[in-house]
Amino acid sequence: MDLKKEARDHRIRKLREKLTLPLIILGLVGGLMAVAIYLTSNQRRSNVESSLSVQDLGKLKAEVEEHEKNFTTLVQKKAKISEEDLSELESAVEKQDKYVAATGGTPAETNRLENLRTRLHVYRGEKIREETTKLEADANKIIEEVTKARLQKKPTEDASANAVKLLRRALDLETEISQKWVLSGLDDPGRRARLDSRMRRLEADPLWQKGRRLEQEAEVAVTAGNFAGAEEALKEAIQIEQNYTLRFRDVRATEFDREEKLRRKLDTIRSMLAKSAIDEIVRQAHAEEAARQWQSAAKSWKAAIDAQANLAKNYPQSSYAVRTIGEGYAVSLTQVLAMPEVEAFRADMAKVRDLLRDGEVAKASALGSDLSIRADALTRKFPSALTEQDPDKQQLAFIRQRAASLQSIRDAVVKQLITIPNHKSIRLLRTEVPQSLYVAVMGVNPSAKREINCPVDSVTYEDAEKFCARVAWLTGLKVRLPDADDYLAAQGDAGRQPTPEEAWTIDTSDGQVRAVGTSKPNPLGFSDLSGNVAEWVRSADNSVNVTLAGGDAQSAPGSTFLFVQVNRREGSRLRGLRLAVDP
Repeated sequence: MDLKKEARDHRIRKLREKLTLPLIILGLVGGLMAVAIYLTSNQRRSNVESSLSVQDLGKLKAEVEEHEKNFTTLVQKKAKISEEDLSELESAVEKQDKYVAATGGTPAETNRLENLRTRLHVYRGEKIREETTKLEADANKIIEEVTKARLQKKPTEDASANAVKLLRRALDLETEISQKWVLSGLDDPGRRARLDSRMRRLEADPLWQKGRRLEQEAEVAVTAGNFAGAEEALKEAIQIEQNYTLRFRDVRATEFDREEKLRRKLDTIRSMLAKSAIDEIVRQAHAEEAARQWQSAAKSWKAAIDAQANLAKNYPQSSYAVRTIGEGYAVSLTQVLAMPEVEAFRADMAKVRDLLRDGEVAKASALGSDLSIRADALTRKFPSALTEQDPDKQQLAFIRQRAASLQSIRDAVVKQLITIPNHKSIRLLRTEVPQSLYVAVMGVNPSAKREINCPVDSVTYEDAEKFCARVAWLTGLKVRLPDADDYLAAQGDAGRQPTPEEAWTIDTSDGQVRAVGTSKPNPLGFSDLSGNVAEWVRSADNSVNVTLAGGDAQSAPGSTFLFVQVNRREGSRLRGLRLAVDP
């Protein structure tokens, strides 16, 4: 108790010391007004003195001393000062103020008045601080309960409101200290700011929760097809977000683009009926395309383009108001308008392939030349009708590039094909693909050993497949890589071992690749099925590892036909290919 009293007395002395210098300064400044104040105070003093006698003044002073003595005794006896106890100190201040006013205020009496007033401010401030501390603690307990309730997804609005009331009361009391009990030395701007921030964060929470709840309700309404209900929910959510941002963005993290997102959602919902109508038009257009009703399909695509433009105009923030959607419809319209000419182009390309297959190379070349002119005109008229990735357009361009060598390429392939007996009429190239044929078709020679009559080497699996596709383009034939069954069937007697003359292996070639067709053919007429260069085998999937057949010039002679697995991306100077042609 004595320590507490000493601490309080020390604070009062410190406050008195702090106030001494400001009072001196004010006294010096006030000297300039001394004459006027002197006249006024003399008048006031004479008025008070006229109402109070010397006996009354003595009695008033005795009462001040009595109240101060009573309060000091209470402080010494009690651990906690009550409101009734403080009334003794308030009475002492009030009567001392009256006494100073009546007597004109000697320095000693004025100093006594300031001491009493300072003590009153300190005790009042401490009492209020004690109350605000309790209010904040009670609010903290409620906030903890609210946090737990949220984790359990229970309602928290009422509890949050109670916490807000407690914090607002604490803030009001702290403001009272700063405004009314300034001499207490307890004014704490940081504490007021903290209470204000916590209170406003709690005030913001119901708005935050409600805005997101309304957004979820809008999504549920959309799923149920209740577009009107969804629109109303989003409108209210936008109003809440505006209020929330205006009032609380300085105390709680805010999605500054959230209002914009909500408006986009609102426009999207408002545009859904229009979007549904557009989707129906598009479905109709596709159905008309499937029925080859090109004029009707063109009308439908035009209607879809107009409807999409109106949607973008009326609901500019809708997620459906995307420029690329209208552009896609425009491409579809162009393709539909071009379809009669595109179909005629594709029909003539089929004729080119038939002519090439039948060996009518000159006619195929002439028709291809005419088609090339028509394709260019069609592309200028309808840019999206025939893109550069169109397979027919790519084949036509390749045929035109090889027009001068079409006949020789065909002869180099067709004249070297042998039908595999009893094997589904599949034909196989008699020899491995020579470099001369590969260069004529592809325009490049990847071989490590560049001799025109030797088999092409250093090709990857993808290179081999691409070569087959290009030969098919130029000949009209169904060209592919042979599969394992093709190779086994081309051997004839599966148990027969190739003679040394039939295979360029390590024993017969010194490990060097030889010209195609220089080994003795097997009984079915095929050369180099074993040895020389290993040949890519068609794979049924996109596996990394694929098969090579037959071994190469560095393989040892064997009693069985050789198949090995290798990486499809690896080329080698001992890897080449052979062609198969389906009927």
